[in-house]
Amino acid sequence: MNWVVFAIFTYIIMALQQGLAPMLDLQVGREVITPQLVLVLAVFVGLFTPRHAMLGAWFIIGLLVDLTHGGFALQASDPARGGQLTLIGPYTLGYLAGGLVIGQLRSMVYRRHPVSMGFLVVVCGLAVELVVVFIMTVRQTYDPLMSWSAWNQLAVRGLCLLYSGAIGTILAVGLIRLAPLFHFTDAKRQTPRVY
Repeated sequence: MNWVVFAIFTYIIMALQQGLAPMLDLQVGREVITPQLVLVLAVFVGLFTPRHAMLGAWFIIGLLVDLTHGGFALQASDPARGGQLTLIGPYTLGYLAGGLVIGQLRSMVYRRHPVSMGFLVVVCGLAVELVVVFIMTVRQTYDPLMSWSAWNQLAVRGLCLLYSGAIGTILAVGLIRLAPLFHFTDAKRQTPRVY
C-alpha cells in the first residue's frame, strides 16, 4: 500500500467529515445522526490491504479520530473540569477491533461490490462503537460524564452506522475506481500453484 496516498486520502476524508457534517447531519428527535466518512475509508483500506498494513492503517485512523472527533462532554457540576474531554484510546482500540473484524470477514464478501462495502461499514462500525461505549461506560463509574447512557449511546451510534453504511455504499463506487492509486497488494494469502 502506498502510505503517502493513504495519508492524503485520510486528510481529505477527515476534512470532509468536519466540513460537511452540518450538511449531512440528520435530526432524529433530540439526537443528531452523523455519517462516519472516516470509517468508510478504513473499510475500503481494510478490504484490499494485507493484514499487517490494514491493522496499522486502522490504528492510525482510530488515533486520529480520538484526537479530532473523540471529545466527550464532562459533568457540568465541576466548573473547573467543564467542557470537552479528549481521550486517546477509545476509538484507537475500537478501530483496532474493527480491523480485526474486517480481517475475518473480507474473505467472505465480494470486495469490489459497493453493497459489500456498505455492509462491512455497518458491521465493523458496530465493533468500533461497542468498544468505545464499553470503555466510556466503565470510565463513567469513576468519573461521570454528562448525560451518558450506554443504551442511548448504542442506539444513536447504531443509527449513525446505518447512515454511514448507506453513504459508504455510494462512496464505494468512486473509491473502488481510485484503488490503483493506493497500490494495494492482494490481501489474500498467495499459495503456490501445484502442477
